[in-house]
Amino acid sequence: MVLLVFHPVFAQNQSQRKVLVFEQDLLHQKKFAEGKNIGYQGSWHSEVPLTNIEPFLAYSIVWYANNWKAGDQLTVVFADKHSSLEPVNILQDPHATPATGQYISQLYFTEKNVSDLQLHYAASSGIDRVEVHFFNPGTTATTSPGVPAMGDRSACPCPPPAFLDRLGWCPDGTCPEDATPAFTTVTHLIVHHSAGSNSSSDWAATVRSIYDFHVFVNGWDDIGYNWLIDPNGIVYQGRGDN
Repeated sequence: MVLLVFHPVFAQNQSQRKVLVFEQDLLHQKKFAEGKNIGYQGSWHSEVPLTNIEPFLAYSIVWYANNWKAGDQLTVVFADKHSSLEPVNILQDPHATPATGQYISQLYFTEKNVSDLQLHYAASSGIDRVEVHFFNPGTTATTSPGVPAMGDRSACPCPPPAFLDRLGWCPDGTCPEDATPAFTTVTHLIVHHSAGSNSSSDWAATVRSIYDFHVFVNGWDDIGYNWLIDPNGIVYQGRGDN
């Protein structure tokens, strides 16, 4: 086995987050009827409220509606100064636990040079409110060889792999761990995948984006995973051990 060992990495620019909130009167809603079915459609346009985005823009959407149904569609189109990107059909996050009438999207990523976005929807009910959560994770400096602190692993019969601790993937300290964690006796492990793109140029930035989404959008007390592994085999400490 080859163990990959890394010093903590350092972000070259700090993370930024911004939430745009749009109430019903700003969504340009129109009511229409097709046969006996009454529906609503609407659109909205805005500039991206963050600058100096690196290495990509992470975003998610929270919306509020009385009766959002299967088949209702929310679509986002980003554009840079030259052209529009492909439309993205927004899907709900199956792991979130929204309040009644609240809907939380999955975490999405788009190019760093986008400057504008358009929101379109066609639904069986009107939308009361939309929150677009933007997150600029900032770039991560190149890692260098080193030996991280491993802690007490006396009960482990084999040497653990090297990993990036929280300060390794979030060195500016804006991703604090839960101050009052609930410990448990582990009976089984779940291997999960983020279902996102495998084309990131900065995986530590992706981990920061997942933390931001889980804490500031889903409302969880910390990142949802105990450990994360990127496609290069680097291990990141999430909620940590125990």
